[in-house]
Amino acid sequence: MIFLALIVLLAVTGVLIAAPLFEFVFGALLLVPVFRFLLGFGLLKLGYAVPNGPASFFLYAISFLFVFSVALKVFGRRRRELDRAELYPLLFFALVYGFSYSLCMMWPDFVDLGERLRDYAVLAASIDSPVLPLDPWMDGVKLNYYVYWYRFGNLLSTVLGMEVWQIYHVMLSFSMSLYAATIFQIVRSIIRAPISAAAVAGFLIPFGSNVAGIFSLKRAEQGMGWEPDNGWWGPSRVISGAIDEFPAWSFVLGDAHPHFLNLAAFPFFILVLYRIASSSAQGLPRLTQSVLFIIGATLFLMASNAWEVPMWLGTVGATSLLGWFFLRSKSVPSQPVKLERPPLFEIFKGCVAIGILTAAVLCAYVNFNQSTPLLRLAVLALGVSFFAFAFPFKIVLSRLPEARLTTIPSPQLVVFWVLLFIALKASSHHIAPEGVSFDLVRSPIPVTTTAEILMHWGVQFALLAMGSILLLRASFESVVMVGFLGLAVVYDKAALLIYSLIALQVVRLLADRQAGKPVGWAYVFENSIIISGLVLVLTPEIVFVNDSYGGDIERMNTIFKIYTTAWGLLGLGAVSVLHQSFKKFNSQLTAPGPFLPTIVGGLLTLALIIASSFFYRHTAPMRWGGLESKGAARSEGLATANRWHPGSADTIRALRELPRGRVLEAQGRAYSYTCFVSTLAAQPSYLGWANHINLLTKESGEVNRREKMTDQIYTERDCSVRKELAKNERISYIVVGTLERKKYTDIDSRDFSCFSPVVKTGEYALYQIPLS
Repeated sequence: MIFLALIVLLAVTGVLIAAPLFEFVFGALLLVPVFRFLLGFGLLKLGYAVPNGPASFFLYAISFLFVFSVALKVFGRRRRELDRAELYPLLFFALVYGFSYSLCMMWPDFVDLGERLRDYAVLAASIDSPVLPLDPWMDGVKLNYYVYWYRFGNLLSTVLGMEVWQIYHVMLSFSMSLYAATIFQIVRSIIRAPISAAAVAGFLIPFGSNVAGIFSLKRAEQGMGWEPDNGWWGPSRVISGAIDEFPAWSFVLGDAHPHFLNLAAFPFFILVLYRIASSSAQGLPRLTQSVLFIIGATLFLMASNAWEVPMWLGTVGATSLLGWFFLRSKSVPSQPVKLERPPLFEIFKGCVAIGILTAAVLCAYVNFNQSTPLLRLAVLALGVSFFAFAFPFKIVLSRLPEARLTTIPSPQLVVFWVLLFIALKASSHHIAPEGVSFDLVRSPIPVTTTAEILMHWGVQFALLAMGSILLLRASFESVVMVGFLGLAVVYDKAALLIYSLIALQVVRLLADRQAGKPVGWAYVFENSIIISGLVLVLTPEIVFVNDSYGGDIERMNTIFKIYTTAWGLLGLGAVSVLHQSFKKFNSQLTAPGPFLPTIVGGLLTLALIIASSFFYRHTAPMRWGGLESKGAARSEGLATANRWHPGSADTIRALRELPRGRVLEAQGRAYSYTCFVSTLAAQPSYLGWANHINLLTKESGEVNRREKMTDQIYTERDCSVRKELAKNERISYIVVGTLERKKYTDIDSRDFSCFSPVVKTGEYALYQIPLS
């Protein structure tokens, strides 16, 4: 629980600043690794690689002081006594973190399930090299992957002194608990529900199950319908040809994958954007802050999980549209202001300036791809300079509402945004394009049926529909909407049901506007969350994101990534309409007795908790494989591996203590224990899962060569020849264990006398290749 001590330390420093405490603590926690990366990146460009240890700790300290000083400059010192309510989300975070971490410790083993081993390898490599991403499963090749959260592991290693196997579980627990605490804070701050409702939502949305998980069902392998799920994957495979994970399922699976580690970023950004939009800053400064934050959040997502970028921009667009629709009258002055017509020459000059700037940008980044960077920079600088001198800024600003700024942005704040944008952009610079431009396609794949969509989204859809109907006034439109919704449920195409739910929200919003309901930014954000969630779920019923891995993956990956993000949005939407319904009918509910609303809410909460518990009763026992093991093997996550591969735990421990070097292990199938010794020893592998390396690096020729070389080294009978082959491939260590004996059945007859034995234990032997 040492990680919670870091949160307490951040909270203590955050008390000094007049900023929302929860948002400061976790905003600083997310930003510090970004600026530490920038410092390390800059020093590396100057020829100095910062080693892990005191020097790295110093860079983290500088980064935090910079973030703290900027926050102090923006918000000022706290002069009022801290409101106790500001501690609630932090306390909720701590409780959920303790619960999540205790679950992780019930199944700590790194088993051959999902992509745990791959994620462990990337985490270990990023801790060892937080600036230059190196592929741990093909030593010598640059990693082409999202690594923000794995670099975050370097912070835990440097500041808290954690080992890789501890950091892995801390990051899983942190992701789940920050997701829960952010939902808690959104329900309190935006939806304005009581703390009891925020606690229920903050727990049930992350840990709740879909309908298939509640009833332990899976899609029938033969024919239509559903059948009992006796395995593991059923709840995540109810949509034909797709993966429909949800946070609880991903958490129990235990993959430290970017889409899971980044789970809290999206709702956290919504929360921060709401804080900016609803702040007391004037119109133009507030708009500027919002735009800067939106750009920063977009760059962050590009480095952590780029799939969420279009979803984020779409949600921002929906929020902006609703804000304009409901709040535009408040920004229009009661008396029209007469403005003089600008000179024709100034208009012409402005158009020319914009044209020159656009042409310079296009030339620098499109037409001059083969030119030197200096020429591209010169063209861009020329266009920007012309625009700066020619564009009539004074005339344009004089016609903008609230154009005259009361304060000039401080140099410190300008430096902060510039450095942040540079750092975020540079942090994802290593990711190479997949060869397919971002576009939307419509593949000839069967669409989702209504039964499938309800098997996954049934709980959220039911609560959304029930709450929205209760909020409608009794009218002809409401009767039509209820009837249309009923017809959509029995129709076999899921898209019609989603359209009906969107239409229901539109009718409700129009009714609120017609009734003159007082609204503010909380109302706008509350409803944009609902609309955005429904539109996201509707999107893969219309188009898919073009995928470089092939047409059969397009629908699967689109649904996979969208559903994970939409889960929190639709859960918050259900909470929103239910809360509004309780407020609307409060007088009727309290008439029989003041405790009736509490009883109704309590029964609904109890029903949802009991329903989700069925999911854990079914899945949790499958993760308890090493529960009976005790001691170091269990704490390090090696118990199950050592049981199936006797002697591997001691071999891994010995390999951890040796200098960094390539490790050779026998090749096997993906999603197995292939290369697990090097992975769990945090050493680079000569070659890991070949199919994953092929997909991520596109180095199929080199992968094939290393596969053949692996066979050649293990099957060669002459030890001196084998030794030279290993030296030529810069291999430092060779593993001979159960997997090697399984693939090369006569390996025990091979001569390894020319190698230096490191350890022989159980069915494992580890040899070192002398470099001289």
